[in-house]
Amino acid sequence: MSIFASQRQDQEKDEYAKEREIMDELDDNGWAQIHHSAFHGFTKSVERFVAASQDQLEFPTNDHNNMTPLLLAVGSGRFDTVKRLVELGADLRYFNQLNLGVVELAAQRGDLRMINYFIELNNSDLPVWSRLIAFVASDQDENAESAGKMVYELTKPKDDKDGTPSPYWKPLVDVGAIPIFMKVIQSLVVDKAKYYAFSTMLNIIEQDAVKEQIVKSEGIPVALKMLDTKDKDLLLVSSTLLCYLASVKCYVDQLVTNGAITAMIKLWQHCNDINVLIQVTNALSYIAASKREYKQTIGTTPECFPSLVKLFTKFKSDDLLLALTKSVSTIVAEDKSNQNGLADEGGATSLIELATNKVGNIQLSSIQAIHMLAKDNPHTQDIVLEQNGVEPLLLLLKRSSKPDTQVCCAGALWALAGDDIERCRYLARGIGVNLLIDFLNAQETHDILHYIGAEGLGVLAHGPHNKQDVIARANGVQPLVTKALRSPKENIVLSAIRALRNLCVGIGYLPHQLNQKSILAARGIRYLVALMVHSRNELVRVESALTLGCCAVGVTLK
Repeated sequence: MSIFASQRQDQEKDEYAKEREIMDELDDNGWAQIHHSAFHGFTKSVERFVAASQDQLEFPTNDHNNMTPLLLAVGSGRFDTVKRLVELGADLRYFNQLNLGVVELAAQRGDLRMINYFIELNNSDLPVWSRLIAFVASDQDENAESAGKMVYELTKPKDDKDGTPSPYWKPLVDVGAIPIFMKVIQSLVVDKAKYYAFSTMLNIIEQDAVKEQIVKSEGIPVALKMLDTKDKDLLLVSSTLLCYLASVKCYVDQLVTNGAITAMIKLWQHCNDINVLIQVTNALSYIAASKREYKQTIGTTPECFPSLVKLFTKFKSDDLLLALTKSVSTIVAEDKSNQNGLADEGGATSLIELATNKVGNIQLSSIQAIHMLAKDNPHTQDIVLEQNGVEPLLLLLKRSSKPDTQVCCAGALWALAGDDIERCRYLARGIGVNLLIDFLNAQETHDILHYIGAEGLGVLAHGPHNKQDVIARANGVQPLVTKALRSPKENIVLSAIRALRNLCVGIGYLPHQLNQKSILAARGIRYLVALMVHSRNELVRVESALTLGCCAVGVTLK
């Protein structure tokens, strides 16, 4: 070794010796140079200090916090420095005097990047999720809020078109986060921490395991209790969580048992927050759809229908109006008491007004609600007709060629007709012969149109002011034979058979020869004979025989 190399080595040793002496010196605040370097993100300096002495890696500050270089770097958000310190072997398990470690300090800062880095480390010395959830349960408001916000941010769905849920739902469930969230919500901690607990559960509630954990952890009574809160944000997330649970049929019983119906109708009465009202309305709709008895419970709850009708006039939000009309359809469907209750409180008026709404889905939803309100109920049918509910339905039916719109409007109109033959004839005239024939030619999936088409032509062909000639000129016999008579639905087949009979003979059994010939030309006689002989339904066989007789009235065999 040359003398110059030896001198250089001696010089380096002296420099390192001086550096070690300097490293151990503390300033008035109890910080050494490595502490300042870590805090300010001087990564190269940190590397030099650690290279000079490995002890520097865990050298704590001599103050009330006792912070290691790693904790200081995390606390000041120096990501590159943190990463290098971890690579150098810094102890991830260390806590300062305030019992804060790297996870807790990163959460306090809201440093999502840092927390994600610690998660990706997947180091057994650093159970990130357990420590985060323990921090959420802190009795200090600031800590509970910052930790709650961090968990909420981590579990947000990914920003893609599919709304892919966060993969972090499983580790959260595995560490028992849901029961902890429930304890936080019931504690005296600041409302914002409770809000983040609810919001985190909503981020991951699509998972069945999460919903199951929420219910097992008494989430239903806890959330229902929050419906009395004055905090608007907390009220929204609690009502949203209840709505999610109501959408799962197996949880509805527990909701009702815990008083969900009364609590939600109370919000209908007193709440002015549109978003909360949407959640509550949807939840009640789910509850009504689950069991007939719950539908009845909703209807008999004091102030239910007055409150519901008032919402239609008080708010003009499209989203709320859509939720309300859908809820009405569910609550009144096949329940005469609820139908009468809503109609008697003026609900029909609001629905008829919405039938002219410019927003398409609201318009159709309100018409569907009118359908459910009037179905099999002469009292509500009379109310809708008295309030001129037919006109907007006929107008939309004739203006639109969309199958879904036609199905909706025609279904509501025929529900309004009920079993009254004169009312059926009145509405069939309103629809018109040509449109009724078009109904018979509708797609197979829209069989309600086939039924209404056959029924409508049947009533128009019957009676003293019949439309036999008009139907004949419009070639109405052909689709009755080739479409309706071949339908797999027996109610449509029966309607077609009766319509053909009415087209063949008029008052006093006077034959209509043109229609009789049209039935023969369309091979209708052959189909009717087949139905008379082979149908399993006795009524179909009898009706077919009667119609065959009418087809033969006045016909002379040659």
